[in-house]
Amino acid sequence: MLPSSEPADQPPLARYGRAAAALLDLPIADARWPAVLDHLALAERLAAVVGQHPLTDADEPAPVFRP
Repeated sequence: MLPSSEPADQPPLARYGRAAAALLDLPIADARWPAVLDHLALAERLAAVVGQHPLTDADEPAPVFRP
């Protein structure tokens, strides 16, 4: 799991990563956490860009892909 600090002492993305890993029973080595947190930060920035795109009443979800 995350290095030794308590969850309350960690930034929100670190707490999220720790909780998600625990929920999925996903062991993550201490040496890997910096890369995991970098990827979560990137995902947060990309989501912010997508979230800024306005939707209109005419927008609809994409059709479901069925191979």
